[in-house]
Amino acid sequence: MADNTQMNKGVGGDVLRSLATAGGVKWPTATVAYATTISDGNNILQVVTPEHGLPVSFAGPLEVEQADEAALNATVFQGGTWEVELASGSEVKLASGSIVSLSSPVTVFLDGSALYYNGVPVPTIRKPINVSGSGDNEVVAGVAGMKILVISWGFSAHGDTTATWRSNTTPISGPRPLTRYASAGQARNEFGNLETASGESLNLHLSDAVMVGGNLTYALVPDDA
Repeated sequence: MADNTQMNKGVGGDVLRSLATAGGVKWPTATVAYATTISDGNNILQVVTPEHGLPVSFAGPLEVEQADEAALNATVFQGGTWEVELASGSEVKLASGSIVSLSSPVTVFLDGSALYYNGVPVPTIRKPINVSGSGDNEVVAGVAGMKILVISWGFSAHGDTTATWRSNTTPISGPRPLTRYASAGQARNEFGNLETASGESLNLHLSDAVMVGGNLTYALVPDDA
């Protein structure tokens, strides 16, 4: 049969399209289309082309494994919860101009006691809080070229006082009025709850000379981060 044979020739019959391979084998061909509007006798079809791909949706989980990063070039739209697992040493690269938008909080899971700042592992440090003087009490000494990133903290007071975290003498938190045995704190946040200026100490300022004790987790990060 020749390529593009017409059925019922002379009465406007449909054409059977076929293409021959290099070996002379003829294969029937077809145009793939999908309906964008379904209406009896008035359907609207969209032909699948390189510019208009075939829409695909997945009812269940989608697992993608790609070893060749140069061959992976896809745009993915995902609603709901999306869990991504990366093998040890994996990198996620975004092209220049890429934008990542988040509509809900993101949880970052860390291995051991290190977080990553600009791709560099930074150890987290735990330290007790034990201060009692009115005015500024140094909790973590400043380090030249580094900022103190407070990941979590908590303390309680042995009497009435107002506590304020400060970078040297600059407040970096609001004042927290405390009565005897009252507690205050912020849960772990790898993005940082508080941050000092470069090279400045982390101080806990007390309005009254009252013993305040607790604990702190922090990291020293470069001032250009």
